[in-house]
Amino acid sequence: MRRYNTGRGRGAASGGAVMALTQVEAFQRRYQSWGTPQWLFDRLNAQYGPFTLDPCAEPWNAKCKLYYTAEENGLVQSWAGHRVFLNPPWGKISPWASKAIESSLVLGTVIVGVLPTRTDVAWFQDCVIGPGAHWWTLRGRVRYDAPPWCESAKGATEGTCIVVWGQKEAIKCRY
Repeated sequence: MRRYNTGRGRGAASGGAVMALTQVEAFQRRYQSWGTPQWLFDRLNAQYGPFTLDPCAEPWNAKCKLYYTAEENGLVQSWAGHRVFLNPPWGKISPWASKAIESSLVLGTVIVGVLPTRTDVAWFQDCVIGPGAHWWTLRGRVRYDAPPWCESAKGATEGTCIVVWGQKEAIKCRY
């Protein structure tokens, strides 16, 4: 198995963090582990929070005191009793969107998601356009926070939408 050093070319001896990753893990982390910009989280938190759970985060990009990492698997954890902030890995959105709609309809949980605007795919049509969700798109492309192992943040390659599940009315704002 091929392993990758994520310490930006510096070994542990020179102060760089070294993590051994498989090729697939390195790809997934590089392209799916982007952090929500603080300005966007702050606006959503002020409007719909306070958020108490970030179910798909890593220590470097968690936005809430309580968060679940990939190892803790937020999909199998209960979201009951929380206001949930959700920015899932964009390559694996379907199970997160399904969990959000289920948690909102069954448990009454309020979830605010930052998702790609993919109106043509099944998860979007079933879980976003479906019952119990309010959504709108953001103008322009959001510049997400780069993971520690990447050189710099870049704008998203597709549009971003905000989805609110579990709230009878959602005030749509321009950000």
